[in-house]
Order: sequence, then C-alpha cells, then structure tokens
Amino acid sequence: MPPEVFATRPQSFFNAGKRLFIASCLYAIEQRRPTLGFAGEIMAGGGDKKKSYTAIAETTSIPIVSRTFLEMADVPEKTLGAYVSVIQGSGLELWNDPAVDRVTSASDFDFSTFRRDPQSLYIVVQPEHLKTLAPLVRLLFADAIASLQRREPGPDEPHAVMFLMDEFDQLGRQPLVLSSIKTIRSFGGRFFIISQTIPGLDDLYGETGRRSLQGGAGVQIYMTPQDDRTAEVLSNALGRSTITAVTESQSRVRALEDSANVSRRSEERPLISANEVLRFPLDEVLVLPEGQYPIRARHIRYYEDRHFGPIDRARKGKALPTIQGGGADRRLAPVGKLSGLTASAGPAGTEVFVEAARVFQEIAKSARRTRKVPARV
Repeated sequence: MPPEVFATRPQSFFNAGKRLFIASCLYAIEQRRPTLGFAGEIMAGGGDKKKSYTAIAETTSIPIVSRTFLEMADVPEKTLGAYVSVIQGSGLELWNDPAVDRVTSASDFDFSTFRRDPQSLYIVVQPEHLKTLAPLVRLLFADAIASLQRREPGPDEPHAVMFLMDEFDQLGRQPLVLSSIKTIRSFGGRFFIISQTIPGLDDLYGETGRRSLQGGAGVQIYMTPQDDRTAEVLSNALGRSTITAVTESQSRVRALEDSANVSRRSEERPLISANEVLRFPLDEVLVLPEGQYPIRARHIRYYEDRHFGPIDRARKGKALPTIQGGGADRRLAPVGKLSGLTASAGPAGTEVFVEAARVFQEIAKSARRTRKVPARV
C-alpha cells in the first residue's frame, strides 16, 4: 500500500482494523481463551490470512464474527497487513512479548467488585519499563473506569474508588480520563492525578484538554515549580489583588522651603507573581479548592506528622509481607510481576494475609504507645 494512499484514508483503515480486532476478541472468548494475546494471534492470521480467516468464519457460531472474517478474507493481503499494523501500532504490539502475554492471561481481581468490597490495587512499574508498559497501564485504567461507568453504585456498593495516577503525563494520553473527569463522581469514582509540570500535560492534551483536567479537579495542590510555564499558569490561577501605590514628588524653589506632592492610587497586581512562585518555599504548598480562596499551607511530610510519624517509626526493622502470587479465593491462575515481566509463584494467599495481619497489629500496638491522637474540636 503506497504511503500517500494510506495517508489519505487513515481513519478508514483504523475502523476496519477495529472491526477485525473486535471479531478476533469475540472468537477468542468463544474458544474459551479470552486474552489479548490470543486475540492478536487470531487477527495476525499466521502465514495465510485468507485461509485462516475462512476457517474461522466456518467454525464460529457467532454471526457477526463469521460475517467479518468472510469479508476480511476477500481483502488483499497487503491491505489486511495495513489493518493489522494500525491496530498493533495502537498498543497491541506489546502482546507480541511472550512475557506480557503470559502475565496478562489471568487476573486475580475484578474491577466490578471495587465499590462493593474495600480493596486496594497497586500497579508498580520500574522507571526503565515505564515507556514499554505504558500502553498496558493505560488499558488497566481504561478498563477500571469503564467498569465503574457501566452503572451508578447500588445500595450494596457503599465504597468510593480512588484512581491515584502518579507520573500521569508519563503514561501517555488517556482520552477516557479526560472525558470522564467531570462525571466519574456520579459513579463513585475519584481521580487523584499527579504530574510534574504543566508543559507535560500540554504536550499530551493541548492547552484546552489540560484546562479541562484542571476544571474537573475539586482541589488543585501545587508545590514549588521549576519551569516558567507552570509558574505562569499557577500565578494566573491564584488571581489578582489590589494594592495602594504611593507616588511622592518634590521640587526645590530658591529661597523657599521644600515642597512635596504625594499621590495615591489603587493598582492591581498578581496575588503571587510568576517569579515569586518560582522562589516559593519548598516546605509550603498552594492549595486551590474549587469555589474558594487559595490556601497557603505547610507541606506535610508523613514521617514528621504527629499522627503518621509514630506509625512510620514503629514499622522500622519490620519487613512488610508482599504477595508474589496466589491469593485467597483465587479463581484463576496467579499473575506474575508486571514490572519484572516474569511469572512468579508465592505462598498461599491465606498464609500471607495472616502474616500481614500479625505484622500490622504489631506496628499499630507499637505506634499507640508513642502516638498523640489529634485533639478533636
């Protein structure tokens, strides 16, 4: 397919590739192997796509799958290759890695239960793997958000779900976050987005998209920025104040006493200028609550806090147990480490949770002896 022809119809190629991918996913589910890796294999079609697609169309019992693969079997090989390349270029190529395919072939959590049962899911990716695994992390967030937005919380789902996304701009563009930031509250969700700079968000979402993210935030917290653009945006967000400017002029006339003229006028200036923001104290933060005045506050460090400090000090020397595999009431195979890209097995989930409970009880008991409970007013 000549590049100039492909460039004139990119959306049509994407739409056709999307249809093929959806049909491949449905067929993978029908074959009781509902994994993205297997769906990618089906879509790739092996050496002879026409033959593979025709065989799938004849064996499936799903009409839309049969119809799609019969249509694709009549498409020229080069065009089919373009369809597959477009979809794989959207992030699916990550599943060409057998390790990624293996560790994502099963799951030990269900996003649909997060509002019903209190639980935490930590996705930790080492910096050197972040660029490679960013599409997978984005997919996990998109799946979780879509799961919440299928319906509003029921009476048996009292828990809100917080999505804490550190290094947000390093994960790449997430359209679903942008489109749902103003509606996720209705479905029991909250976004906690952490980004280093404003330019990092502008590069991904543009100024309009970044403003939409900021507009959907109930609270914005800023630490001392290191770049001029972030400082400028923060200064504008803080608003302006009115000051009284005093001007004094003097004239000396021979043989007469000195005379002076003093004038006063009101002027507007930024509440905190961009230059002042760049020199803002490192131990303070600026808080911008929705519909309220800005707040200048001290930066809380958990290890110095009167509530969390004793807890942190009490756990020193005690290694917290980690779950490497298995788990309580697991219906599927253990999932390996996401960052290490290796499947790992570990102790039984029940034993791990019992050990975790014992260690946390020791930490809490030690912390209570030194902790001062904050006074309630």
